Amino acid sequence: MSLRSILSLAVGLLLVLAVTAGGTLLLDRRLAQATSETASVAAGTLDVGTDFSGTVSDTLVATGDEVTVGEPLFTVQAPQLQKALREGSSISMSTEAYQVADDGTVTYLSPGNGVVTALTATDGTFVATGTTMATIAVDDSLYVSATFDLTPREYARIEQGAAVEIALPNATTVAGAVESVTVQTIEGRALATVTVASPELAAESISGFYSPGTPVVARMALEDTGPLAVLADAITDFGKKIGL
Repeated sequence: MSLRSILSLAVGLLLVLAVTAGGTLLLDRRLAQATSETASVAAGTLDVGTDFSGTVSDTLVATGDEVTVGEPLFTVQAPQLQKALREGSSISMSTEAYQVADDGTVTYLSPGNGVVTALTATDGTFVATGTTMATIAVDDSLYVSATFDLTPREYARIEQGAAVEIALPNATTVAGAVESVTVQTIEGRALATVTVASPELAAESISGFYSPGTPVVARMALEDTGPLAVLADAITDFGKKIGL
């Protein structure tokens, strides 16, 4: 065999090895992460509820409004409270949740800083005691809730604190980490719901793409068991699918 043939053979072998190694590493990278089936931005919330039944006389906020702690949100005319005051009953006239005027009108206050995401009471609405009139998404509380359809082996590779890449609809990404996981087993597969914490996301103002309900894509890193182990697992799972 000539030197030229030997060199050609060596170059060919090196190319094959390089392609095989690259393919193995690419496969390892793809199999070492899971992409969400569904995912969306979420936020911690506070409900504004009624302590006294009555009729809403004034709605002072609208959905999407930014509010601060202690800010007036609703006034409610409460006949039973008015009667109790006339009869000299002992009533707390001012709390962190509400303020009562001498005529029995109740002004309900915001329990925190954030954005009004839902209103269930408007002017003229009758509200019973314990009714939720509004929901507030709390500042600095944004996170992602994501669901992943996994094999049992993939589910076992989820790690607390594992890195998660969050892709927003505007093509930007933010970094997050696995905070908690719950799971349901459906037809032998693990449907995992993952809470993803992200200081970068939480620091954003609650608006636009950073609003609760915004759809995102979450890519979660799985425990790295090495390219050969991952490849072997993939081959085993494929064999089971085709009945081997």
